[in-house]
Amino acid sequence: MSALDEHAAAPSEAPRIRPTFGFLAILVLVTGLGPFGMSSFIPSIPDIQESLDVPIATAQLTLSLSMIALAVSTLIYGPLSDHYGRRPVLLGAVALAVVGSLIGALATGIEMAIVGRVLQAMGGSAGIVLTRAIVQDVFPRERVASILGYVTAAMVVAPLVGPTIGGLVADTVGWRGNFAMVTGVAAVVWVAVLFRLPETLRARRGVLSLGAITGDFGTLVACRAYMRYVAFGTLSQAAFFAFLAGGPFIVTQVYGRPAWEYGLYSAIMPLGFMLGSLMVGAHGVRFGNVRLILFGAGLAIVGTALAAFAPAIAAPLVDDLAAASGGMAGSVMSIAIFAPLFVTALGNGFSMPATQAGSVTAAPEMAGAASGLFGFIQMIFASAVAQFIGYVQGAVSPMPTLTVMLVLTVVAPVAFVVLGDRRESAPSP
Repeated sequence: MSALDEHAAAPSEAPRIRPTFGFLAILVLVTGLGPFGMSSFIPSIPDIQESLDVPIATAQLTLSLSMIALAVSTLIYGPLSDHYGRRPVLLGAVALAVVGSLIGALATGIEMAIVGRVLQAMGGSAGIVLTRAIVQDVFPRERVASILGYVTAAMVVAPLVGPTIGGLVADTVGWRGNFAMVTGVAAVVWVAVLFRLPETLRARRGVLSLGAITGDFGTLVACRAYMRYVAFGTLSQAAFFAFLAGGPFIVTQVYGRPAWEYGLYSAIMPLGFMLGSLMVGAHGVRFGNVRLILFGAGLAIVGTALAAFAPAIAAPLVDDLAAASGGMAGSVMSIAIFAPLFVTALGNGFSMPATQAGSVTAAPEMAGAASGLFGFIQMIFASAVAQFIGYVQGAVSPMPTLTVMLVLTVVAPVAFVVLGDRRESAPSP
C-alpha cells in the first residue's frame, strides 16, 4: 500500500468553516461556468462553419483546442491553489473567462473565435478543478461523494439549459451572441466569488516550484488507488464528449433539423445525470465509491448500446414517416437516439461524483494537484476524441459517433476493475 493509500485511509479532520447554503451555491456557480460556456457554444459550431466558410474540422477546432487549453489550465490551477489558496486562483481564472468571452463576441474570423473560446475555457475550467478540492477541504472523507453529488446535480442545470439557450441564440442573433451572453454570466460569477467565497485551504504548502509540481504528479501517478479513478473518469467523460462533438452534426446535418432542436433533445442527458447525482447525494454514503461506479457503469453501457442500435430499430417507422414528412422522420430518428442516452446519463450521475470523490480522497494532502491532474488527463483524451469525431462524423450516418461512445463506455469499467485493489470495500452504513 502506498503512502497515499495509507493517508486516504486515515480519519479526516473536522471542517474549518461552516458549509452554509450560500457557500454551496457559490460552488455550484463556479463549477457551472465552464460547462455553461461550452454547452451553450456547441450548437453554434455549425453556424460558425457556415458563416466563416470553413470546413467542419476547422470549425471543430473551437471545441477541441479549447479542451486542450482547458486541460493544460487544470493542470496548473490545482497546484497553484495548494500553495496560494483556492480563492485567489478562482478570481484570476474567472476574470480570464470574462476576457475570453468578450474576445469571442468581437471575433471577425475563425482565428479570433478560437482564441476567445480557448481563453473562455481556460478561465471556466478552474471551478471544476477547485470545487473538488474545496469540498475535500471542508467535509469529512466519507461525505465527499455525497456532497459532490448534490453540487453536481445542481451544477448540471448549466449544461441542461445551455444547449437550448445556445441554440436559440445561434438561430436568432448568431454565434457571437453566445460569447456575449457568457461574458455577462462570467462577470456575475466573479463578483459572487469576490464577495461570498471564503478561503478553505487549511495549510498552504509554501512557494510553488516546478520540482514540487512534478513531484506531486509523480506521486499521484504511482498511486494505484488514484489512477483507477482517473482511468474510469477519463474514458467515461470521453464518451460523453464524443457525443458533444458529434451530436449537433447528427441532428442538423444527418437528419436536417435546426440547431434549437438539438438543444432541446440534448436536455435529456443532463436530466438523467442530475437524477443520478441527486440519488448519490442522498444515499451515496451507504454504498461507497466502488459500488456506485460499477452500478453506474452498467447503466451507461445499457443506455449507450440502445442508442447505438436505435437507427436500425427505428428505420421501418422512419421510412414510413419520410414518405409523408421528411422533417418528422428526422425528429423521430433524433429522439430514438437521444432517449436511451437518458439511461447513459443516469449511470454517469451515479458514477461521476464517486469517481471525483475517489480521486481527491486518495490524496487529501494534495487535493488541488490530484483534481488538476485528473482534469488534465480527462481533457487531453476527450479533446483527442472530439477532434477524431470531427474527422469521421459526416452527414450520412450517426454510427461513427455512436460506435466510439459505446467502445469507450464498455472499456471504462474494465479499466477500473483491472486497476482496482480487491481489498477496497464500501464503508459500513
